[in-house]
Amino acid sequence: MTATRDAGTTAHARLRSLDGLRGVAILLVVGAHAASAALDPGGGGLVSAVDRPLGQLGVTVFFVLSGYLITGILTREQDRTGTVSIRAFYLRRTLRIWPALYVFLGAMGVLALVGVVAISGTEMLAAATYVYNYVPSADSWWIGHTWSLAVEEQYYLLWPLALLLLTRRRAAWVAVGVVVLSPALRLGTVLVVPTDLEGQVPFYFHTRADALALGSLLALAPSTFPRAWTFLVARARRPSTTVTAVVLLLAHVAASVWLGIPYELAVGYSLTAACAAVVLLAATPDGSPLVQRALAARPLVLAGLVSFSWYLWQQVFLTPLNTTWSGVFPLNVLCSLLLAVLSYRLVEKTFLRLKPGARKAERVAR
Repeated sequence: MTATRDAGTTAHARLRSLDGLRGVAILLVVGAHAASAALDPGGGGLVSAVDRPLGQLGVTVFFVLSGYLITGILTREQDRTGTVSIRAFYLRRTLRIWPALYVFLGAMGVLALVGVVAISGTEMLAAATYVYNYVPSADSWWIGHTWSLAVEEQYYLLWPLALLLLTRRRAAWVAVGVVVLSPALRLGTVLVVPTDLEGQVPFYFHTRADALALGSLLALAPSTFPRAWTFLVARARRPSTTVTAVVLLLAHVAASVWLGIPYELAVGYSLTAACAAVVLLAATPDGSPLVQRALAARPLVLAGLVSFSWYLWQQVFLTPLNTTWSGVFPLNVLCSLLLAVLSYRLVEKTFLRLKPGARKAERVAR
């Protein structure tokens, strides 16, 4: 990549700021779990109560960013070739996600076989086939976080087809519909499906797809809703807009602790996704140079680069359960980070080089 780093407006700076935002998301998850493991082992206290909304906030940022990035990739392909290659898209996603995930699941399977962790065959199969979020009996701590990967994979199955079969504007209106209807879908699911609120409803694809749809809508807005995009960008450049979004996110965490799951299903998840979208918009080249420079900080960018592998492995060490390695801070965080770096370098980067055009891009970057 030959672009310079100037003011967050080049391709290189854009990638750095978005990597930095990904770093913020993983640090929210890791920080929440680390605090819970160290200060409230066994759960039940205030720290654990804060852990859940903070971790969910990090996951929501991941969802919004994923929707934005994936839609941008697909629309640029459409502009370049006139279509979307579903086969090429799924190949890229497979090389991006499957190797690191299956190495992690393989390691957890070995630990389960020797009795170190408790994971059932049903749970392992659900995680490996990306349906963990729809299997009521799947509630293992050790691989329970794969519910979010299932949500993303289910999005990958549907959204590229929507862009391929619909006009871009109609696809944008589909995204608008998902965002608007999601609170009703969440509340309707509570009424229709007899299930534990905290255990299942927050993890379904149809109850959390609004964050992905909102990110997708941001990517489509410049070409489908240009006036709205101009209005949003003008406000995103103001630092006060980002500050307001961050304050609202903190207020959401407090409200989640106080009011619990009913608030999150009715209002909280939508508010979180909207505020995350504001911060994302500020991080793009059209947004706030101040936010872009802050997110381009090297520690955040490095955390963002290993965020996928770190998300996988942090659950093993940052557990609130009473185990020999839980709560040993900061050793547990360092161990999870070490495995994340190894996974990123040995697994992720190895398979990413197999993506079409990856070696050419690597030579250009040098």
